[in-house]
Amino acid sequence: MSEKEILMGLTRESTNEEIKKTAFDLTWSIRFISMATVKNGMPEARIFDMTLLDDGSLYFITASGKPTFDQLQANPNIVITGVTKDWQAVRINAIVVETDDPVIKEKFLEKNQGTKSLYSNSPDALRYFRLDRGHGEITHLYADDMHARLKFGWNGMEPRPDVYHLDQELCTACGTCYDVCVGKAIRPGDKYSIDYFNCLECGSCYRHCPVGAISKN
Repeated sequence: MSEKEILMGLTRESTNEEIKKTAFDLTWSIRFISMATVKNGMPEARIFDMTLLDDGSLYFITASGKPTFDQLQANPNIVITGVTKDWQAVRINAIVVETDDPVIKEKFLEKNQGTKSLYSNSPDALRYFRLDRGHGEITHLYADDMHARLKFGWNGMEPRPDVYHLDQELCTACGTCYDVCVGKAIRPGDKYSIDYFNCLECGSCYRHCPVGAISKN
């Protein structure tokens, strides 16, 4: 499979904006997606309906009487994650903001007729939230258990840092990391390197490096 087949047209040369747009499109295509909020320092997850509007942002609603609303008021950090039948997956860490924009509300309900009908006798109960800023990633477990990952950030937030770093000053090119890598992400040479596009972040290279050339963030 080519890289473009692996990650919905994306390659390791894709821009941050291209990766973000594809991740948001994927979220909208999955639509009913797991979302975790924070309650007293602990995660609480449930299924939410994520909607992509024409401003390029993802939105969701909850009712003002629900525990979810209280949790978002106390801590606006969320994590959403979902996967397709062919193992294309998306994960987004975001800070959400509530919006009272009547245009957004109207466009949201146009795409969510079931919600509009359900709350037709109490529309003032609805609260609308936008994923305002954050970071995320798209991953794919594809042919022969190969793995691919691309990361992005938006609205002032950087992509999540890579977990492992190979210090080429310390590397002796012994090949141990190459032998134990489950994601085929080690690139051999005079000095070895990690191809983060294929890295599973399992830590096998880190655990087995005999000279301590690989560190963990």
